Amino acid sequence: MRIDHRLECGTGLATLVDQVAEGREPEDPRHQAACSHCQATLAQLDRIWGEVREVAREEVTPPYSVVATVIDRIRRGLLSLPAALDFPLEQVVPELVRHALLDAERGTTRIADAVVVDVVRAAAHRVPHARLLGGRDGRLGRSAGWLSRDGIAVEVAHGSVGIALRLGIDYGTSVPAIAAAMRAAVIAEVEALTGLRVTRVDIRVEDVFLDGAE
Repeated sequence: MRIDHRLECGTGLATLVDQVAEGREPEDPRHQAACSHCQATLAQLDRIWGEVREVAREEVTPPYSVVATVIDRIRRGLLSLPAALDFPLEQVVPELVRHALLDAERGTTRIADAVVVDVVRAAAHRVPHARLLGGRDGRLGRSAGWLSRDGIAVEVAHGSVGIALRLGIDYGTSVPAIAAAMRAAVIAEVEALTGLRVTRVDIRVEDVFLDGAE
């Protein structure tokens, strides 16, 4: 579930969060350079991102406790800010946490959940007799913190990722066999290309295609 908060200037908060977490260039450099709302929010996000980076390096289990722990730590770390935040912290922190941190000897690698979705999609498309079901309710019953897109939902948290898929399969094929092939392909591709550990791949088969057509 993406952030829907907007600044007074109309800029989406999610855009600024991604800019800070992924080191992106501004979508509208001229506006951002002249906009006091964007500048103030970016300064606050830079401070929060620093706190998130420190907390995200710690092992926290189970995964669903991560957001509550991070919010508590960040709140304590931001007590010195001179003014109240201009945005809902409860929305921003889960969005930042989903940018996974992979620690290495000479630096840290950030992998956005959108990248994981792209890798999963590519792997899924190579599995015969199965198709991802996009264009419908892609949330798969998942809570906030999951990115859902094109029949794929992922949750990235400190070096690991959970994945959920919605599939349709060709009539006459084995559901268990297709699910096993899909799960193996997705795990192998994600772990090989991103270095993240796949903790689970949940699959829901929701449609059957007759003679190769919906």
